[in-house]
Amino acid sequence: MSSSKSTRGMTILEVMMAMVVLAIALTASLAAMQQGNVELRLGQTRQQKLMLAQAVLERERLIDKDVFFTPATAYPAQPTSDLSALAVSVAPWVVDPVAASADPNDLSTGAYFNITADGLITRATGIAANTPCNAVPVGTICRETFTHLGLPYNSNAGYVAFNGPSGTLPAGSRVATTWVRVSRRPGATIPPEVDVTVNQVNVQ
Repeated sequence: MSSSKSTRGMTILEVMMAMVVLAIALTASLAAMQQGNVELRLGQTRQQKLMLAQAVLERERLIDKDVFFTPATAYPAQPTSDLSALAVSVAPWVVDPVAASADPNDLSTGAYFNITADGLITRATGIAANTPCNAVPVGTICRETFTHLGLPYNSNAGYVAFNGPSGTLPAGSRVATTWVRVSRRPGATIPPEVDVTVNQVNVQ
């Protein structure tokens, strides 16, 4: 007794269809990996911007608070809206006025920075002092500040609405608020990024 088996190979059409499916899967995987790399890079950049913003606040925590309340210093009025919504280089924002220190590792001073390919923050050179953030070379990170007397907004109710309960300040307390914003000028190869804005209330 004998039996026969029939064998059948893949046709050219089936091979082509399998290749198309494989190509689609590979394309989707590459796109997902690329998007993941973009999100990772944006997250790292945001952390670096936050570091530069926090460095200013740390600098101010160490100085004599009397500098905020010198009678000869004229401070602008408290803001009535979200400062982070204002465009770069729009008043009341000003380029960080504290000149860069001689120590290149001191990130709390100076206004202009670059990020190297390996993620190192360095001082940007060759930029004239007080150059607006929207006029620095493409890719440059720029730091702006704004300081005013009082809480972050023009009333305690406004402060509570934006920041939550502020608590009770001691009688006779003097209050000044410092804002810091860090942005990077976009360009053809650098798309717009989310700016980092932080504030600190200084009480005496």
